[in-house]
Amino acid sequence: MKTFPKIVAVLLLLLPWAVAQETRPDEQTRVYQENGRWSRQITGSLPAAKNLRVKVDSGSVRVQGGSQQTINYSISNHSYATSEEKARREFEAYKISFYVRGDTAWVLGEWQGSRPRRSAKSRRDHGSPHPSAFSHSLGQEPPRATAVNSRRKFLKAAAAGTATIGAPMTSANAQKYSVPIIDTHVHLYDPTRPQGVPWPSPEQASIYRTFLPADYRRIAEPFGVVGMIETECSPWLEDNYWVLDVSAKETIVVGEIGDLFPGKPDFGEHLSRLHKNPLYRGIRFAYLWGRDVAQEIQKPQVMADLRLLSDAGLTLDSGGGQKDVPNLLRITDQIPALRIVINHLPGAPIPDEPAARAAYRQGLRELGKRPQVYVKVSEIFQRVDEKGHRVKSGGRIPRELSFYRPRLDEIWETFGPDRLLFASDWTNSEPMGTFGETLGLVHEYFTQKGPDAVEKFFWKNSLTAYRWVKRQMNQPSLA
Repeated sequence: MKTFPKIVAVLLLLLPWAVAQETRPDEQTRVYQENGRWSRQITGSLPAAKNLRVKVDSGSVRVQGGSQQTINYSISNHSYATSEEKARREFEAYKISFYVRGDTAWVLGEWQGSRPRRSAKSRRDHGSPHPSAFSHSLGQEPPRATAVNSRRKFLKAAAAGTATIGAPMTSANAQKYSVPIIDTHVHLYDPTRPQGVPWPSPEQASIYRTFLPADYRRIAEPFGVVGMIETECSPWLEDNYWVLDVSAKETIVVGEIGDLFPGKPDFGEHLSRLHKNPLYRGIRFAYLWGRDVAQEIQKPQVMADLRLLSDAGLTLDSGGGQKDVPNLLRITDQIPALRIVINHLPGAPIPDEPAARAAYRQGLRELGKRPQVYVKVSEIFQRVDEKGHRVKSGGRIPRELSFYRPRLDEIWETFGPDRLLFASDWTNSEPMGTFGETLGLVHEYFTQKGPDAVEKFFWKNSLTAYRWVKRQMNQPSLA
C-alpha cells in the first residue's frame, strides 16, 4: 500500500494555521478507554459545501456528504497516557476545528505547542508521524460507500464525497466485500430521550451515545452491508414501537426483533398490532432483564403465546448457553414450526465440568438436527489470559482466525452451511474490535468454505430465518 504522504504530494494545499475553533451545536465528544488506550471521538455535521479541505497532525478522520446534503464528520485520536486525566490533557492540546467558509468545508487538527512523545507501541498504532492533508471538490454526486485502500481508490472516494483519512490507512478500515451483506444483530437506542435507556449504561462510556440507523449506515455501508435487522436492547414495551418509528424512513433497516414478554395478558394484542408492520419479524426471549426462561416455559400461557408467534410466521431469538439449550429443545419439541435463531453462539461459555460439557454439546447436536434452528455467528472476539482462558478484564483480545477456528469449526459441523447467519452485535461488540475486524474475521473463515457458503452466511440464510423485507434495490432476493 502506498503511504499517505505520497498522496499528500498530489493533494496538499497550504492551509492557514491561525483559525479560531468553532463548536457546532450538534457536535458530540466522548473520551473512553478500550484495548489498553484512551480514545477521543468527535462527531457532528456541517452544512453542505462544494469543496472539502482537511489537514490533521494525527488521528483518523471520516467525512461523508456533498454539495447537496449535510456533511457528517468523525475524527478520532488516541493516547497511551496512564490515566484519564493525563489523556484528557493530551487531547486538550490537540485542537480540532470543523467549519464552513464560503463554499468550502474545513477540517483541521493541530497540536498546540509540542507534540507528546510516543512509545514504539503508539507509533505502530498511529502510523506515520507526518501530517495528512487533502483538498477536493465534493461536486454534485451523492456519497457512496467506497473502499479507501489505495491512492486511486482514495481519489475516487474524494470525488464521491466520502473519504477516510488516517494514520495508518488499512484495508480493514474500508474493505468493501463483493457479496451483499445483511447484518442480523444491531442495537438502536437514544440515551437523550427523556426516559433514557435501559441499556447501555453510562458506565459503558465507549458505546453510551445515540445510535440510530443513519449512524449504523455510515459505519457499515463502506464494507458492503446493504441491510440490517435491529435486535432489542430494551424490555420496555414502547421501544418495540420506537424502533419501528425510527426505522420507517431508514431503508437499510430490513427487520426488527423486538421484546414482548410471552405470558403477559396483552402479548397477543401487541403482537397483532406490531406484526401489521412488515418490519416486525419476531421477538427475543432469553435470560435477559431478570427473566428465568426455564420457569416461564412451564406456564401454559407462555407456550400458547409462542404458538401465536409461530402461527404469525415470526421468529424467536434466544441465547445459546448451557441454560438455554434445554429450553430450546423443549420449545422446538412442542412448537416444531417455530423458527428459532440462537444468538452469539461462539461467545457462549462452554462448561468446564466434563459431564456438563458433554451434555451441552449433545444438546447442541440435537438442535443441529432441527432444520428450523439457526445460529448467529457473533460475539467471536474474546478477552483471554496468557493460557487462552477467558477473563473479564486485562489479558488480550486475539485477532487471528486460528485462535477462534476450533469453535467455529464445531458450530459449522453442528449446524451446517444453511443455518449460520452474520451478526455484528453492534454496538455491544464495539469495545472488542472494530466493525472491519469483526466482519473481516468471519469473511476470512467462510471464504475458505467456498462462494456458496459465503452467500448463504451473509444474506441467504437470514432471508430464510427472518423473511425480512427488501427495501432497497441493492438488497438481494432469492427470486
